[in-house]
Amino acid sequence: MKSKNSLGTFLLVLTVLLLISGTTPFPVIAQGETTLEQGPYLDGITYDIIPNTANLVQAIQDDTIDILQAKLDDPMQLQVLDTAANIEIAKYDRNGYGQMVLNTAKYPLSITALRRAIAFAYDKEAVCTDLLQGMGTPQDSPIPLANPYCIDGGLSYDYYASDIDLANQLLDDAGFSIPGGETYRHAPNGAPFNITIDVSDYDGFAVEIGAAFESAMQALHVDVVVHPMDGFEILHKLYFHEDYDMAHMGKVFGDFDVTWMASEFWSDYADASGINFANFANATFDSHRDDLLNSPYHDEVMDALDQMQEILIYECPIIVCYNNFELGAYRTDKFEGFVDDIVDSVPCWWTNYQTRLMSSQGGPFGGWLYIGIPESIDTFNFMATSSEHTALALSNMYDSLMRRSPTGELIPWLAESFTTETNDDNPDVPAGRTRFTFELVGNARWTDGRTITAEDVAFTFNFYKDGSGNPYGEGLDVLLTAHSTTSTTVVIEFGSLSYWEMNSIFLKPILPEHIFSEIGASGWNSWDPDPFDESMVTSGPFVISMYIPDSFLQLSSNPSYFNMAILLSSPADITFTYRDYGHAISWQAESSSPDSYELYRNSTLRSSGDWDGSYLTFYLHSLEIGVYNYTLVVYDEAGNSASDTVWVNVESNGSLDITTFILQNLVVIVITGSAAVILVVSVLYPKFRR
Repeated sequence: MKSKNSLGTFLLVLTVLLLISGTTPFPVIAQGETTLEQGPYLDGITYDIIPNTANLVQAIQDDTIDILQAKLDDPMQLQVLDTAANIEIAKYDRNGYGQMVLNTAKYPLSITALRRAIAFAYDKEAVCTDLLQGMGTPQDSPIPLANPYCIDGGLSYDYYASDIDLANQLLDDAGFSIPGGETYRHAPNGAPFNITIDVSDYDGFAVEIGAAFESAMQALHVDVVVHPMDGFEILHKLYFHEDYDMAHMGKVFGDFDVTWMASEFWSDYADASGINFANFANATFDSHRDDLLNSPYHDEVMDALDQMQEILIYECPIIVCYNNFELGAYRTDKFEGFVDDIVDSVPCWWTNYQTRLMSSQGGPFGGWLYIGIPESIDTFNFMATSSEHTALALSNMYDSLMRRSPTGELIPWLAESFTTETNDDNPDVPAGRTRFTFELVGNARWTDGRTITAEDVAFTFNFYKDGSGNPYGEGLDVLLTAHSTTSTTVVIEFGSLSYWEMNSIFLKPILPEHIFSEIGASGWNSWDPDPFDESMVTSGPFVISMYIPDSFLQLSSNPSYFNMAILLSSPADITFTYRDYGHAISWQAESSSPDSYELYRNSTLRSSGDWDGSYLTFYLHSLEIGVYNYTLVVYDEAGNSASDTVWVNVESNGSLDITTFILQNLVVIVITGSAAVILVVSVLYPKFRR
């Protein structure tokens, strides 16, 4: 055995030689990143139109549909599905909630301790369990649980369960005393007070919520009465800041944008008609407003958003009463890979993209997923539909620069990467502007075979902006320019410095310029496409293959989709001794449209050819002592690829000296600048997967 000193001397000499000869560039590969599986795996999707929810529930029990794309709020239907074989329940958290608005400008509700005491006394868990019959979730933040920016559960306290003792202690400490011989508390100024809770007399559930608050506040010795009244009169009071104490109302949001919070609770709007119903004013809250609305930097925006939520949860200008959810269902006996999306639950875009047949059903590729929807397709114009079911079906056919992941984060899609610049980052960007530069994937195609280009992207944003009333024009009022610089590079510039511009542009469906230039921006609403006409050019993972009005819509897998699934196994690394023959690497590779393969050894192409979707086996002949990197890359017909690397270590059988062995086992040398060298030999080299 050679001594450590001999090895060290050898390495030192080798280092000097390398420093003299210079360095060679080498690729840097990011590790540890998580990615979602590529798809689609399915042959297609059939949307069966089944108008009655009772019939939908029966259809999934009868195994005629796999997913119920309808929201059920009937506990009896839940019980039926929950006990059925091979059926799982899907939960939709509502992007909204019921709330009690408190008049923070009216004494003594202007005192934080009183509002917090009411919040601690009110039993959200009991309301969700009893009044909502288990179909609700407690919530504190004014941002709904369905929104990824909600911080519920992240504070050291919550108002979920009733805590009468703590609530009474808060009132005692704040000077809300009960004079001798009296039943109710007086305000800290010594005056008696009473609180009226306005609830809609048309909504029996609202009356019950009012009664729950009344009971909680009576336990605090607060003089309170529930006042059922016309719901429009309640809204009139709130809208015009008329006299009230507490009022119940619902709130629903259309998206994840939270900039509304900066206006809804801004001190300057405490008496402005139509906003800030709670008349809330708080200087610390206001101090974060500019960062929330105008900073282009993610960390600053998120910190402001968290601080503003914490203030509102503590100050209680509103008390979120409940977040009621709705339910759906899906079968589990044929398909796997269902995705529980934060907005659309299981009947979502991601489920269609990632669901695959079980191996027992011949999977993973192939099969038709049947989805039951409660209403007909109202139009094939995704810009004009008023149906959430139609919109979800049509979303399978159009792509955007980014896509929202199942947990709500933005992930690259048609955009391979992007940069954000302001004048602080690049003096070429005029002051006060935000410039986004997108690099597109190069292999995305329209269904007529044309490449999706940066020109299409630039055209799309100008089309949406110029089309008066186009819902996809939202957020583009400060768009200054959208233009391509190359076929895969597009620059979009806004006349403001806001992080939220990203959310308004990344998710808009991209349009084919060669089709919509004929329609024109002003014709967005009158466009009424025939799903089988040549002008129906789309880009998503599925295309329309059959449609019978009021009966069903059939979508087939798009064979030219740029992100088609390829499955590639990951064989173990191999070690054997020199001249020990008969070894091979065998990869199992699967695709719905296999095309070709390439095999590399130490970055040199060794073999290539057609691939029919079967196993790929390669024998290891005539290898000298050393470590070898074998990388297989497989391609489908759309140009998508998957790769895997296997390390092969051929060890000495004792016939070579140690110096030859070390030289032949040298794997990689990394030189930083001209002063540092890291040498790794095969015995230390870890297995690496790309």
